[in-house]
Amino acid sequence: MIFSSAKFLEDQSMELLSTLAKGYYSNKMLVKLEVVRNLMTQYRVIFTQTLPLCISNPKSHQNLYHNLACMWICDDVVESIEVYLEPLGVDMIRILTNPTSRDLIFLFRELKGIVMAMQTQRTYSEFYEWFSEYLQPLIVRTIETSLYDGEVMNNLLKFLNELVNHKNSRIRFDVASANGVILFKEISKVIVGYGKLLTENVPSGDIYNLKYRRMKLLISMMSRLMGGGYVNFGVFKIYGDTCFVEALGACFAMIKSVSGEDLLVRCM
Repeated sequence: MIFSSAKFLEDQSMELLSTLAKGYYSNKMLVKLEVVRNLMTQYRVIFTQTLPLCISNPKSHQNLYHNLACMWICDDVVESIEVYLEPLGVDMIRILTNPTSRDLIFLFRELKGIVMAMQTQRTYSEFYEWFSEYLQPLIVRTIETSLYDGEVMNNLLKFLNELVNHKNSRIRFDVASANGVILFKEISKVIVGYGKLLTENVPSGDIYNLKYRRMKLLISMMSRLMGGGYVNFGVFKIYGDTCFVEALGACFAMIKSVSGEDLLVRCM
């Protein structure tokens, strides 16, 4: 009964915070409160030490960081978003030094929650300018340590799907910037590498969750890459870079690997 009451209180508190953080006027009022200002900057300490909210629930962490990000980008906040992301960056370096499944899952959930709040070109660009230096190390370290950890890889793919989501036309890089090319190339490596692993191996168990569901995420990533304002794909042809062709080929290979029998079972 005590646990049930605590869970109910936690859920209701999260719902209230979400409503206030996403409301235009309530958001403006929130960021003026001293307790909220402290939360916006000291969140890593508060969530893990002082007031360990939702520690066992990755989805709640995602919602928490989404709400935080909504407050960081409030028009009345004068500080750069990098100021608020700095504690997360410090913790990310610690996690990548000695990653555990739990730490990676929570990290991907937190990052996904933040990116979901970046609804405009300005806010997305500000986030990506900060995150770009972590992108490659995060992907490489995760694959090195957790390639066969299903939950970790699922959360990585879901985060990357949100990162490349071109909703509200938010992904627009300056023509003089290499960020679009870098983002496209790093995500295409995941599509090609992990796609090949999924295509060549038949899992023992639930083939939909262990294989096809992840293929769907990879193909979704490719679809979003092609729809975003990353780069003129002709650049790859000019410089002899095959990343676009390889990623597209990996998607067709994944589609081709789906057996007709399995397809009929899912459709029925």
